[in-house]
Amino acid sequence: MKMKTRYLSAITSAVLAVGFLVATALVARAGSHEPEARPRGREIVRIGTRSTLSGPLKQDRGEWFVVIGEHEYELHLGNHEYRRRIGLELEAGREAVVDGFVYGHDVAVIRLTVGDREYHFRKDDGTPLWAGLSEGEGSGKEGGGGGAGGGGGRRAGGEGEGEGRGRSQ
Repeated sequence: MKMKTRYLSAITSAVLAVGFLVATALVARAGSHEPEARPRGREIVRIGTRSTLSGPLKQDRGEWFVVIGEHEYELHLGNHEYRRRIGLELEAGREAVVDGFVYGHDVAVIRLTVGDREYHFRKDDGTPLWAGLSEGEGSGKEGGGGGAGGGGGRRAGGEGEGEGRGRSQ
């Protein structure tokens, strides 16, 4: 009887050890699951299609989207320094017209128009306007600016550039 008890105890221990290892492996695998990779602006320019979208703006976790029906298109508006230099001021719920390269629910923005303000983020060929800017260039002030691609957030008729992400609601 003692031998049978030892045998059952050993089998139980082995089953528990294997179960623990399997559970640990599953938790580790689930924990290391990377979130879905989002394309960068330059990739969207390369593989996207030039389009114009319009709809209300939405902000979520620091990112800007244009909402069309039940879909949200993430706006890739470039680096934060460039946005600051051009004086980018967006407000959730405002209607916007976005011209850019669209891939899935991501838009590498060329031009963003909100009300009477027009902000530029890329040249027509997709080159970022913030590329190669040094201190003092691309100020984005009315009639000012300069730098690669010339000025940022000017009123209708100016030049400028940007980056973002999209998803269904």
